[in-house]
Amino acid sequence: MRFSGPLQRASTWMEKPRRFGVTLWGSSSCPAVPARMDATARDRVSISFEQAAEKACTADLAPMTYEFTVPAGADAVPLTLILVDGQGVTMHTFVLE
Repeated sequence: MRFSGPLQRASTWMEKPRRFGVTLWGSSSCPAVPARMDATARDRVSISFEQAAEKACTADLAPMTYEFTVPAGADAVPLTLILVDGQGVTMHTFVLE
């Protein structure tokens, strides 16, 4: 499943270096939701997002923020976050300093 419409993103430390937040903007009726998170290296985390439901989605632009705990195996700063869709395609990459 690919995300339709505009998808904007932001990320920041919530509690450095343990917790971070990711905000995605998209349809409020079909928000992207985190499905899986993996530490792929000490300084790299991959987060897979999927659309919440298979239905008609509104064409509005609403923020949805998720807060994550850095997974075991990732303990370096800066930390690279790789956001991928349900097909494994990279949507965006952040570097948290």
